[in-house]
Amino acid sequence: MPYKCKSHAERLRPAKRKVYDAARGTAAERGYDSLWAKARLMKLAEKPLCEFCGRAAEHVHHIHTIKAAPGERLAMANLVSLCRVCHGKAHRKGKADGQGEAMYWL
Repeated sequence: MPYKCKSHAERLRPAKRKVYDAARGTAAERGYDSLWAKARLMKLAEKPLCEFCGRAAEHVHHIHTIKAAPGERLAMANLVSLCRVCHGKAHRKGKADGQGEAMYWL
């Protein structure tokens, strides 16, 4: 979670982040294992540019969350290549819509 300045990150991060990290589980427990890593690389090879703005893609985003659609976790049709900026927008849009962890394609 990015903070506006380094002093806030150092002051606020440890307590809140520790609780958050403990509650959400490891990356593998959340579905981001070696199979995910391979699917991610395949998607970025197939679509190296952000599917929203056309910049170089750095992230692969689930259209339907793993929690909502676990069977679609590795389905290429459920994945989109996004740049860092658009990936952040997709996550913020889900939170702004009151969907909590929901992740949306822009």
